[in-house]
Amino acid sequence: MFKKLISLFLTTLFLAGCLQSGWTVKVDLTDEERQEVQATVTEYKDKIKNYEPDEVFFTPDPPIPFWVELARAYETLGQLGDALDTYEKAKDYYPRSQAIENNIGRLYEKAGKYEEAVEQYLYVAEEFQEPKYYYDITWVYIKAKDRKNAEKYFNIWQLATQKTDGQTQRAIKDLREEEKAN
Repeated sequence: MFKKLISLFLTTLFLAGCLQSGWTVKVDLTDEERQEVQATVTEYKDKIKNYEPDEVFFTPDPPIPFWVELARAYETLGQLGDALDTYEKAKDYYPRSQAIENNIGRLYEKAGKYEEAVEQYLYVAEEFQEPKYYYDITWVYIKAKDRKNAEKYFNIWQLATQKTDGQTQRAIKDLREEEKAN
C-alpha cells in the first residue's frame, strides 16, 4: 500500500512537472483547425495502437513517421509535454533514431528549456557524428542571450562544416552590442 502511494505521488509530481509553464503553450488555432489536429492525434494514436506491417510499412513495430506525426500534432495543439511523452515512448522501439532525438531537442528549445535543449543537441551531435547540431546549439544560446557560448558553438560549427552564416553572425553581433550597452 505504501509503495502504491509513493508511486502515485511520484507520478503526480512528474505529470505536474510536464504541465508546468513551458510544456503547454498557447496556440492560435480556429475551432476548425483545432478539431482537424485533434482528429490527427486520434488517427495516429489508432495507427500506433493497431499497427500491422503492410507493403508500405513493414517494420515489426509502429514506424517512426507515425510517432513523429502524433508528436507534431500535439505540438501544433501546444501540448509540448504530450509531444515529448510521444517521442519518449517511440524511443522504446527506436532507441537510436536521429529524427526522434533531434525533435526532442526542438521541443526543449520551444519550451524555453535551453539547458536541456543544448544537452540534447550535444548528445545528437556526438552520437550521430553530425556537426550541424552545433548550429542549433548556437541558436539556443542566441535565444538565451548567451553570446560567449553562441560564439563558441558557432565557431565549432564553422570549423566542422567549413561554412558560415551571415544571419547568425549578425545575431551574435547584436548580442555583443547589447552587452556593451548594458
